[in-house]
Amino acid sequence: MKMEIEVNGKKYQVTVEDVHTYPISVTVDGEQIEVWLQEEPSAAGVPSAAPTSTPAGMPLAERASSGGVIDPAAVIAPIPGVVIEINVSPGDSVVLGQDLCVLEAMKMKNAIRAGKAGVIDHIMVTSGQQVNQGEILMNFKKES
Repeated sequence: MKMEIEVNGKKYQVTVEDVHTYPISVTVDGEQIEVWLQEEPSAAGVPSAAPTSTPAGMPLAERASSGGVIDPAAVIAPIPGVVIEINVSPGDSVVLGQDLCVLEAMKMKNAIRAGKAGVIDHIMVTSGQQVNQGEILMNFKKES
């Protein structure tokens, strides 16, 4: 999607790739950058207003079709694969973009990075575990 945006009086030509990939690939005035949202966009492409918790392991498509909203505290597997590395533990403070774990899919390693800063609450997977796309890998502590 191509658009023109204005920030502090300066106009930029922006091309946004697929908003359902994470991170989102954006080209701003010819320079490609990765965009990390504070929470994952809903099916409509905007952050959900009233997130609810969903069971671990429930596939993304099933949650969407059942009317469930993705919990912004959840770290979701963007692709099916095998968890080959877990880089955090419960209680760890993480920063936006920090590597949380690595999934291997079709012999390619894919770093799963934090979509927000926070504290890891629970890790639902173990190294060597096969996961489906949309499966919850871990959760951040809920903000009070």
